[in-house]
This record gives sequence, structure tokens and C-alpha cells, in this order.
Amino acid sequence: MEYKLIPAQNPKNIVDRIFKKFEREFLTIPKRKNIRDKFISSFAADDTSEKFSFSIHCLLCSRDVQMAVCTFLAFYKLSNIKFMITFHDDGSLNDEDEKYILKYINARVIRRNESNHETQKALKSFPAIMEYRNQQVMALKLIDVKLFSHGNRIAYIDSDILFFKNPVFFINTLQQQMVTTNYFNKDLYNAYVEEPAKIFDHTGVRPYDKVNAGLWVMNAQDIDLNQIESWLQTNFFKQHANKYLLDQTFISMLANNSSSKVQYFPGDYDVDLFKDPDNCICKHYVGKIRHGFELEGLRYLLKNHSNIHFEGR
Repeated sequence: MEYKLIPAQNPKNIVDRIFKKFEREFLTIPKRKNIRDKFISSFAADDTSEKFSFSIHCLLCSRDVQMAVCTFLAFYKLSNIKFMITFHDDGSLNDEDEKYILKYINARVIRRNESNHETQKALKSFPAIMEYRNQQVMALKLIDVKLFSHGNRIAYIDSDILFFKNPVFFINTLQQQMVTTNYFNKDLYNAYVEEPAKIFDHTGVRPYDKVNAGLWVMNAQDIDLNQIESWLQTNFFKQHANKYLLDQTFISMLANNSSSKVQYFPGDYDVDLFKDPDNCICKHYVGKIRHGFELEGLRYLLKNHSNIHFEGR
């Protein structure tokens, strides 16, 4: 019987809350881990350390290490290229996490102490950015990705995105390394610190509608630290400096304000809670469907890619 992914619902009452917690802790979480273990065990350890002329990034916490390894093993398998991935530690990674990542992924893991030391020097002329980075971990998705990147084009992939087919468009627009259009995942709705019209009224720049910062390819030059510093010094953004969605707001504004402008990836990359893995390039297992990463996504890959071992470039 095929698994049918149902988005999580808020509990109706206290009894429902207790039941859902029991189900999650004792049934769903162990089942999800078993599927991740099975998926990862189908790959051999690999110490490849090939470097590339561009960088792909991922902000990561200790809880999601195994999920991220699954994400990039699938990415490697379907693209048949073992890209180097730069992981940005949110402050929770430990030595065992790093060792586990490097066992399977061609990666650089930038630990939080290292990044704090380096950014303290790099951001001396950007006090507002430094303050923002110190108080909101999501700032690393924007600021640290810029500072620790190389090449004309930068890519970012969240740890809860699974690829089901070779993402040819994504790879081509990254590999060509020409300054061109900035591409993003199309979200279900706008998720910014304020409504786009209000942001435009205060700054003269409108975020591009429905940008999701979980998957993107962008020109390095368009992530403009001077512009971010300027925005952060306004009264309007000072009140939002610790907000979870500020990085997504800023990257959407930067892309839309650039001469290269912004577009969405093709429709089969879009964020969609209900799309079938068989009919899309990738699926972003956001909040309400996070459990589907394993229960739907990894199960699909295990079933449809039985010879899942990475076969090299």
C-alpha cells in the first residue's frame, strides 16, 4: 500500500495533544530514523575531496545531520557528481557530527567558533550586520554564505530538500558561473517580516513574491553587504533584526533590486505540500510535512533507485 502524506494538524484539545506527542515520540520518530539508517547504509563511505569553482552551502544543526547526509547523498546519486558542500554549523554541531558528515559527503564543515572568529574580522566595517548575526542564527544563511563562498555564482540547499530526478536546470545555472538571473524556489505564499507593500513603502525595494530561501542559485555580487548594512540601520528594520524571516526577506530584496533580477526555478521545483515525488525534480519537506522526508521521500528513493550506490563521476 502506497504511503499517503498528510500534513500535520494542530491538536484539537489536550487529549489530542497527548496522543499526537506519544505517536510522534514512540512511533513516528523511530520509524523515520530507521528509514534514514537504511538509506544511508545503502551507500559506501567515500573520502572524495574534489574541489569546484563554485560553492554550495547548507546551514545545519546537530539534530538534522542525518537528514542532511540523506539530502546530499540523493543529490550526488541523481546528478552523478560529488559536489563539495559547505556546511555552516549553527552552534550545535559536535566532533562526532562533523566526522559523520565527512564519512559520506565531500564537504567542508565550518564550526561556529571558526566562523565567529573569521566574521568578527570580516565584518568590522558592518556593525549592524555583526549585531544581526550575533542575535539571529538564520543570518548565517545569508551573511556566512556570502563570506565563505567562492565563484561568481553561489548555491544554497536546505537539509530538508530531497531530489527525485537529476536537477539539471539547477546545476547548469550554477556551473556556468556567468552573472545572470538569480533563481529561487517558489513558495506557497509570502513569508517575510512584513507585507511586501509595506517593505516597499519604507525602503523603496519590494521583495520578490513567494521567494523561498531553501533552494537558490544567486550571483555572489548581488549579496551586497553594504546594502544589508544600510537596511539594518533603518528604524524600520531595527525592529525586525532578530526575526526568523529576515534572511529570506533580505535575499529576496537583494535579488529583486539587482540588475540581474530574479525568477523561479521551473515549476517542478516549487514548494508544494501535496506533489508526488514521481512528478517533480525535488520536494521541500517544510514544517507541516517534515515527517514526509523519510516516510514519503526516502521510501520513494529506496523503492525506485534500488541500486542506490554512488557510482562516481
